[in-house]
Amino acid sequence: MNKEFAPYEPSLALKELGFDEPCFGYYGENQKLIWKSGYEPWINSERNLVDNHFAAGPTYSQAFRWFREKYNISYSIDWMSRSLEFYNGYYVHFRGINGNKINQENFMVLNDELPPKGYGVYKTYEEAELACLIKLIEIVKNK
Repeated sequence: MNKEFAPYEPSLALKELGFDEPCFGYYGENQKLIWKSGYEPWINSERNLVDNHFAAGPTYSQAFRWFREKYNISYSIDWMSRSLEFYNGYYVHFRGINGNKINQENFMVLNDELPPKGYGVYKTYEEAELACLIKLIEIVKNK
């Protein structure tokens, strides 16, 4: 089940951005996911902790939903196969960023722009999913 949850660093960054949804787990001082027992979920704002290393552990779907609802940013992860350029893999599209072009390091595009030759792609869906989450955090931090 751990692969369903965003890793520690993105979870901590989400907390800093104001993510405050109830979660089934949280990250403690050891940066390991700790499962909540009982029916009381972990909510960042309800925990008055001196240690800022604690953070709610959202699932990827919770984190992506939060970006859609709070910032109107959505994404898609799609398969790409370009035989002429000899590469294939997963890539990420963003939507809802008011015309900003995102093509940093040639690995993500906005809307339906075709990637340039040499476009980097991810070998697994999970790699693309994590990169997408990290990029969403970066986008919101830089707004």
